[in-house]
Amino acid sequence: MSNEAHVQRLVDHAVQSYGTVDIIVNNAARFVFADAAHATEEDWDRALATNVKGYAFAIKHASRVMIDRGRGISGDDVKGYMLLAFTHAPSFTYTCTLLLYTCRW
Repeated sequence: MSNEAHVQRLVDHAVQSYGTVDIIVNNAARFVFADAAHATEEDWDRALATNVKGYAFAIKHASRVMIDRGRGISGDDVKGYMLLAFTHAPSFTYTCTLLLYTCRW
């Protein structure tokens, strides 16, 4: 999910196979399984690339399809309301912010 070209191909494949994209669920996540003293910069780069860039790329490419149809929902909207866990709050906030700037209300 951290490679924009791969995400674009995934969305293109979904549209070719099913005709559209109705919902996007940003569920991919990568974690750093090391204590603070031993986590490397590469560990954090991989986690942030998936958890931040991956969300942005998925919304970027899927929202174009949804906007063309005049509707759509991000699965993070649902997840954010159903799971009030602090671990999901940053991704939920980021997703909502991207949607606000991307979609017409």
